[in-house]
Amino acid sequence: MKLSVAQEVGGGSINRSYRVSSGDATWFVKLNQAGLLSMFSAELEGLQALTKAQGLRIPQPLCCGEDGRQAWLVMEFLELDGAGDPVALAEGLAEVHRIGAAQFGWQRDNTIGSTPQINTREDDWLSFWREHRLGFQLQLAARNGALAAALDSGEQLMEQLPALLDGREDVALLHGWRHALAGQSIQTLLHGGNRWLLGEPLAKSAHMPTTRAGRAAARKASDYPPGARHELLSVRLVESAPELLPDDPDMRDLVLHLIATHHGHCRPLAPVVFDEAAPTANYTFTLNGIQTAWDGPTALERLDSGVAERYWRLVRRYGWWGLAWLEALLRLADHRRSEWEEIHDDDA
Repeated sequence: MKLSVAQEVGGGSINRSYRVSSGDATWFVKLNQAGLLSMFSAELEGLQALTKAQGLRIPQPLCCGEDGRQAWLVMEFLELDGAGDPVALAEGLAEVHRIGAAQFGWQRDNTIGSTPQINTREDDWLSFWREHRLGFQLQLAARNGALAAALDSGEQLMEQLPALLDGREDVALLHGWRHALAGQSIQTLLHGGNRWLLGEPLAKSAHMPTTRAGRAAARKASDYPPGARHELLSVRLVESAPELLPDDPDMRDLVLHLIATHHGHCRPLAPVVFDEAAPTANYTFTLNGIQTAWDGPTALERLDSGVAERYWRLVRRYGWWGLAWLEALLRLADHRRSEWEEIHDDDA
């Protein structure tokens, strides 16, 4: 084969990259020192695995090798215009992440950039992430002279991970439990404003209008006041059954906070809602044999409700970004579950 064009291209800082052509065929070629061939071979296997996942358009890998002076990886060249479709990318990534396995890890170690990345398989995600992601990075930091204070903070985080992640399943279960939303107004709203459709209580619904005007009409028909928050009722119901919550006070705070904030409110104040025609309602729900109940308004919008104090306690414990990260985990899981239910609604 005779190469007619070899044009260097940018876009990375680890390798030298080229667009190589011969006739009508074009390839993307990465070059690095010969000792990094294993980095390229792992990338080739990774591209092959991503191709099988079929969630994204992946450049087809061709080969990798070395000649004693340099190593190379050759793959299909894709013409990219730089605009892209972020929604399609997100959907493709979601498809890739729907593919599961019996264990967490991969068939071989690879790299992140040129830094080794350990992929030894583990039976649970927490062990894998703690030992082979966070733990390994701390080892590298120590070898490279990281400050003792930073290493100590990392070790403390390693020790706290089981407690930090404990109770998250309870939050996912409790934050939008469907029978907790058994009030007639919100159930009518979830059925598109049609009281004749009321039946089994819902927390999510395919009957909700998709336009702003349609949602406003459904809200008016259901007598559900603007600004009202169903998640506050969930908080009160959970509080009525302390045995549903973790024993640790910090984790109990975190669970209640994540339930209250999963739609973006209560950071730190709950919204105030004026509804002079609010009906007196009693809510009950049984979960795993445990009875919960709440009667009347939640009153969580009051300054003395404890919502704001709980928020600041958690900020002091996890930090601004740490708490936001935990909130995002639940919120994104909620989005994915809603998406799944919409996709499978016809099969329900």
